[in-house]
Amino acid sequence: MTTGNYNIEIPELNRYFGAKFGGGMYQNIINLIPPHKAYFELFGGSLAVFRNKKPALYSHLNDLSSTITPVYLKHFNLPNIKISNLSAIPILQELESLLDPIDSFIYLDPPYIKATRRSIGQYSHEMSDDDHRVLLDIINHFRCNVMISHYPNHLYDLALANWNTKSFKVMTRHGWQTEKVYFNYEVPTKLHDYSYLGNNFTDRQRIKRKALRLKSKLSRLPELERAALIDMIKNDFIDSIHIAGHSTSPLCTFL
Repeated sequence: MTTGNYNIEIPELNRYFGAKFGGGMYQNIINLIPPHKAYFELFGGSLAVFRNKKPALYSHLNDLSSTITPVYLKHFNLPNIKISNLSAIPILQELESLLDPIDSFIYLDPPYIKATRRSIGQYSHEMSDDDHRVLLDIINHFRCNVMISHYPNHLYDLALANWNTKSFKVMTRHGWQTEKVYFNYEVPTKLHDYSYLGNNFTDRQRIKRKALRLKSKLSRLPELERAALIDMIKNDFIDSIHIAGHSTSPLCTFL
């Protein structure tokens, strides 16, 4: 079982424009990510989601910026992590027919459409509206789970009309803004990572306190009694408990 995360202090990434650190953004995104074995973040940027969620068995991190990918290599050059410095669109075109529909998850955070932003020129590589149209057309054909972030806009709303969405109010460098995520699957009833479960910081703390109280009560029980209760819980709730990485379906054929 893969546990923990890669949430180490990396100033070069924390300062990246469009980073999903503020206003509980990465927590809200992680709370919508279903279980998976293979993870793909192809507009990497600050990697706020990757760095804070439970690792997958395999991850592919990509960014077109030649100044960002060396930082990835420095901090995340592990055997189960692939790092590339390419345009995301050809990678997606290659992956479309290769990924396992059950165990693969793609998170995309492209440069936002210029008309939706309050500042221009912050990205080292921009995307035109036509680039976004190509991107949206490609991901509409994927069978695996895909999520993409953007500010609310007509182009995305129209192209992804059949996808589910969720909006969040987040604090940016220019004040409060509405972020929207589009995803091609139902709101998950099982998560890859439950660490940030809750609607906000206060709610997450409430859940954590409840979990700690339950853990404390279990730890004080006699060993056999504790084992009996844990066994009962496993038997009664086995269908609703997901252990990350435990699946009989094959890994994506791309690996």
